Amino acid sequence: MGKTKELSKDIRDKMVDLHKAGMGYRTIGKQLGEKATTVGAIIRKWKKFKTTVNLPRSGPPCKISPRGASMIIRKVRDQPRTTRQDLVNDLKRAGTTVSKKTISNTLRRHGLKSCSARKVPLLKPAHVQAHLRHPQGNHNIYAFPRQCSLSSCISGLIPTHPHMSRAANAAAESEHRTALSTPTSPTYSNAHKSATISVVKTETLSVNCLPWMICNLGI
Repeated sequence: MGKTKELSKDIRDKMVDLHKAGMGYRTIGKQLGEKATTVGAIIRKWKKFKTTVNLPRSGPPCKISPRGASMIIRKVRDQPRTTRQDLVNDLKRAGTTVSKKTISNTLRRHGLKSCSARKVPLLKPAHVQAHLRHPQGNHNIYAFPRQCSLSSCISGLIPTHPHMSRAANAAAESEHRTALSTPTSPTYSNAHKSATISVVKTETLSVNCLPWMICNLGI
């Protein structure tokens, strides 16, 4: 069952005044746009308690006063990054000790559901400037050396297995070096043989040696 609408005090007082004037429940309900059962409940409460104001519910009273609730609502709307712990600390300094769950319930009653801190932008202006300065001052850190030997370039292309012993990896490395340095190796096609011969004749390679070998050897 959904939550029923709460009538204002003016409408309740008007129902009591019309009842005092001698009007029935149905007539009052048609005139004010409410059900006859609602009018009857208001009139019976007035006859019993002599008031139309809602009586306090059972259970402990609310720990946050209306003034404190308006204070935290105003702070959350003005500063969306305020956390529940910040609100707990503010109320504690004012003399009210509550939990974060109580803060959540108060915010929910005032229409602020699932309140979370607003996320900051991924890159602030200071971060952008730092990234712009980074490549200018450190552009040679990850650059290839100007010249690298053939053995150092080939060694990076030799496959090894993490579960093989060191001797087995060394044997595989030696066999792979022999296959790369021998133009008549049966494991390569004619195009690979010619590319290998040209690599062997070159003593040193430029900075683009690795992409060149990948393209020409088909590795």
